[in-house]
This record gives sequence, C-alpha cells and structure tokens, in this order.
Amino acid sequence: MEKLKSLVKSTSYFFLAAAVLLCSSCSVKPTYTRKNISEDIKKLCKNEYDIDVTVWDKKNTIWIFAPIDLIDANGKINQTKDGHWNEDVIRKMQRISTSINRVFLSSDQRPDFYCLIYSSTKNTGIDWYLITFIPDEINYSLQQRNIPLLSSSILFKKVPSFVNYTPLALNDLSGEHIHPYDIDITEFLEILTELSLTNALLKNTDNNKDASSYEEQSVYSISEIKANLSDQTFFLSFDVIQKKFSSEIPRVLEKVKETVEFIVKSYEPFYPIRKAVLTDVFNNNTETIYYSPKYTEHTFSTSQDLIENKYSLKKISRAARFFNQGQIKLSEAKYDTVIEYCEKALKEYPEHILSKTLLGMAYCQLNEPDKALDLLEYVKQKAPNYSPVFYNIGLAYVLKNDYEKAKDAFQEAIRLNDNDIFSYYQLALTYYNKGNYEPAREWAEKIINSSSPLIIPYIKTNAYNILAETYSITNNNEMANEYYDKITVQPAETIEEKNTLAKAYRKTGRLEKALETYNEVLLEVPENIVAKYGIAETYTLMSRTAEAIEKYKELALADPSQREYIYLAIADIYYKTGDTENYVSNLGQTLLVNPDNMAANYALGQFYLHVKEYSKARTFYEHIIKISPDIPDVYYELGLVSFFENDLYKAKDLLLKAKDLFIKQGQHEKAKKIDDALKDIP
Repeated sequence: MEKLKSLVKSTSYFFLAAAVLLCSSCSVKPTYTRKNISEDIKKLCKNEYDIDVTVWDKKNTIWIFAPIDLIDANGKINQTKDGHWNEDVIRKMQRISTSINRVFLSSDQRPDFYCLIYSSTKNTGIDWYLITFIPDEINYSLQQRNIPLLSSSILFKKVPSFVNYTPLALNDLSGEHIHPYDIDITEFLEILTELSLTNALLKNTDNNKDASSYEEQSVYSISEIKANLSDQTFFLSFDVIQKKFSSEIPRVLEKVKETVEFIVKSYEPFYPIRKAVLTDVFNNNTETIYYSPKYTEHTFSTSQDLIENKYSLKKISRAARFFNQGQIKLSEAKYDTVIEYCEKALKEYPEHILSKTLLGMAYCQLNEPDKALDLLEYVKQKAPNYSPVFYNIGLAYVLKNDYEKAKDAFQEAIRLNDNDIFSYYQLALTYYNKGNYEPAREWAEKIINSSSPLIIPYIKTNAYNILAETYSITNNNEMANEYYDKITVQPAETIEEKNTLAKAYRKTGRLEKALETYNEVLLEVPENIVAKYGIAETYTLMSRTAEAIEKYKELALADPSQREYIYLAIADIYYKTGDTENYVSNLGQTLLVNPDNMAANYALGQFYLHVKEYSKARTFYEHIIKISPDIPDVYYELGLVSFFENDLYKAKDLLLKAKDLFIKQGQHEKAKKIDDALKDIP
C-alpha cells in the first residue's frame, strides 16, 4: 500500500499536463479517425518518442499498455530521495500521456473511456491502472480552461487508479496478461466510489510515527467497501471501524455521504442516480438518500463484455485492496486474518496470483505446508519466472523436512533473482540442517560479503550464527569464536536476535552477559523457551548446578515434547558432579519417554560395563544394534562384554564386525586398535 500511495501521489502532474493540453487544443481540426485510433496512438508514441505501447480498441474503451520501470533493481519505487519520480520515468509517462490526449482531442469521434496501464515488467511485476472517462475529462477541462490547477485537482479525484501486484507482468512487454474489454459507466462509477472512499478514509491519520503502514496511521480500519449501481440506484455497503474519535474527526457515515454526493453530482449529466442505499455493516444500519437528477446528456447501456467478466477492473481492484490488507496483517503476524483477506480477494478474482501466494505464505506460518504447496504449485505453473513463489515453496518443504526439495526450490529462486538474499539464507540453513556444513558456510559467506541493500541485521546475524555453529560442530573453535564475536557487535532488536546474541556470549565464555541477555528476553516474553534453555545451559557452564537442574526441571513441565533431551542434560550434570545414582536415574527417565533414545542406551551400556554388570550392559548395547546396526563402537564394547564374560568366540566375532565397520567408515586408527585387542583372544 505504501507503493500505491507513492504512485498515486505522483499522478497530479500528469493530470495537470493533460488538462492544459485539452484546453489548448479544443479548436484544432480533427486529424485522426475513430477507426484508426489505436494504431494512431501506437504510431505517435513510437515515431515521436520511440516508446512502444500496446493498444486495444474495445468499442467504447481504448486500453493502452505501457511497460515502464516503476520499480528499480532493488524492488524499490523508482524515485529520487525527495520522493519524486526519476527523470526518465517522468519523461516517459509525460510523453505517453501527451500522445494519448493528442489523438483523442484531434479525433473525429471519441470513445467513452480509456484505461492506461503502466506496467513494471522487470524485477517486480506491478500493473498501475488509470481509468479515464473521456467525456467527463474534456467537458470539465473546457469549463475550467482559465484555472487549470483547479481542473487538475478535480481530474485527479475523478480518475480512479490502483496498483495490482502480479508476477504475470514479469517480462511481458506486450501486455499478454491484460484482458481488455468494453468498460461501461456503471462499473466506472462503482470503481471510482470504492477507491475514492478508501482514499478519503485513509487520509484521516492520527500521526502515529510508529505505525509501519499508511493504513495503520489511519483513524479508520477498513474491512470492506463495495459499490453497486443498478436501475439508477446506488447500493454502497461499508464495513469500517473508527479507531479514534474527536470533534475534528468526521464520522464514517459523514465521509461516505460526502464521497457519494460528489460522485452523484459530478456524473449527473452522464448517469442520473435517484437514490443511494448506504449500509453500515459494522453498526448494522442502513440509510437511504434520494436525489432529483435534472438532466442527462448521454445515454449508456450496460456493456455485454462486463456481464460475467471474470477479468473486470472492479474485481481486480477489489482483490488488490484485499491483498494489500492481507499484507499488513502478515507483517503483524495475524495469519488467520491474512487468510480471511486472501479468501475475500480470491472470491472477487479467483486468478489473483499474489493473493494465492500470500495465502500460501500464511499457511506456512501456521505450519500447514500441504495447504501451502497446493496454492504455491498453482502459482508456479502460472508464473514460472516469479522468484518469490519458489522461495515460499522451499519454506513449505522445510516444514515437511524434505530438505532436498527445499534446496532445489531455493536454488531456483536464486537463479531467477540472484539478489534474493532471503533464499541465500534459507539455502545456507537447509544445508546446515542436512549436516552439509561446507555448502552451508559458502552460502552464509555470500550473505555477509554481499553489498545488497536488502540485507537486514536479522539475516546477517543468522549468517554469522550458521558459520559459528558449523565451525563449532567440526571442532574448529577458533573460527567458531571469531564468528560468535561478530554476532556480539550486531544490533539485536527482535527476540530471536537477542537469543542469538546471548548464545554468542555463552559460547565465547561471557557467561554473565549471556545470563543478562537471556533475562532481558524473559522480561519481554516470560514464556520464551529458547531463553529458558539458554539460562539452564549457562548455569551449567557456571557450575551453578542446583540452579541449572531446577531450570531444566521447570522446562520438563513447560516443554513436555523435549523431556527426553532435558533428562539427558540433567544426567550429564550429575555425571560431571560424580552423582552416579541420579545420573543413572535420569538416563532411565529418558528411556521411559523414548526407549529408543540412542544416547541414553549407549550411556547406560558404558556405565554398566564400567561397573562390571555385564548382563545389564549387554541389554542396552543389543537394543542399540536393533535400532541402528552400523555403529562400530557398539560392536566393540559389546565384544568387550563377551570377553569379560569369557565367551571368547562371540567376543572375537563382535570385534571383527567392529573392525570391518571402522574400515568402511574410514576410521583406520580404531580398526588398528581392534587388531591389538584380538591378540588377547586365542
């Protein structure tokens, strides 16, 4: 919506130019014919300005498609720092607008409407629609020929414009994704009313500097606005909440009446409206207003193209507004509401690609990857060059623990957009989760070495974290500490960033700082599990044994799904303090939760081997072999059990099995030790 606001703000200059042109050309003898009007617009743009446009002539409506770089390579609006369009964009828009109006004003017969679409076909697919009612524009400009600034202001209010994000626009230089048809007066007035009322409500703000979007600053919260014209009756329903009240802020109904009255009076010569039925959905109230139209200069009939037209501008504009609202709710992590808005958008316009993508993203956040993939695969088929859909497909496969498919999706996203830092990060994370540490490091290093303006502190912090963790796992503590140190100088604003910072302090031995940071997290979010685990681990490293055990026991209640690992952590504390009774007890608790826990079975096998309770040791080792028959150390230690039990034949067989596995796994030093052990067996 912020992009929409900036785009719409920039239109007044072009309406002013059009108004001046209209006024100054009113006496020019017609030089163009209605029959060739579309070809004339194309030729004028090409021959005089070397600009390629696509033009369709649909009876009473001319459509003009103009590819323009509205969005730059970084996905930002192509504007200067002071908020104005870059010079090349301004020049191109002005020349296209001039060409269109020259043809219309010098034509022997004019259509009723023209729809101009500026389309950003690179980087980000965006269509910016501007719908102009030509008789209205000409008549008003002639009436106000001496005060063009006023005329441009009114024209700006009477030309509905909206932005529709669509990956179908990517690389489409001829407008193949556009579906032109003959617009009629009723649809035009419906679109104008919905957009005018939306803009009028959003202009009333409470100056909230902390608000992240235009809608959040508004004193009104718009859920839905729908206009319908039928038999000279204006039906308008609106579901709007007023968030702030004062004598200076008009009530919602006042703004509605003001907007409707402006449109009724402005278009009385073209479409007489006899009554307006205003339905306030939020307050469950309906009010009817009657009008007495004086005259009608034009007669319009309903366009046959509009009947059952699934590509109508009214449907697209509504879907675009619902999509914008869904985006805001996504940033607020209100995923159920995101789904509601996306479903409303798709009800209006079932092929709204971005709403399907956003809906898929919401399902990912709600951990419903199969629902997400159904939607995202559809988008992939419709828009195979749309990088973000592959990114979200990758996220869905991560949720399904299918890291191979996730990796393929992220790589495709990067192939389509090599500036996709978020896919870089997810690819690094995917390799990390698969245990492929070298490629994980490569992608993490690409992030931290990138000069992309899209890199945010969160991404860079997590890239450092992946590098630190992979080096720590592979016992390169010097490199691990180097990257943990880099984390400590990164800004930490979110809860996740603060937890990562605390872990970096813990890993580099700054335990008091780690404890302090974890506690800061718990002050903000008292139930944060990551911080609670961090505190327990920090207490362990500080040898504050009793406090560590107490924290782990609290976690066993707070996070039951992790009890087997919590009991293992407690067992490790007791092992280090020499408390063998509690050590064995907590290993036993682990196996009560999960009898197949490998670490607990192996630890108990080793313990009972050490205390010479060989039959108990055998039980745990043999259970491990049933679960995973390819662990050489288990065969080696079980061979020792058989040796101490004087079952030498079995001991030799187990040791040879261990040797064979050590060799296959490249552990030749351990295989050599087996040979030494076999010397003691006849």
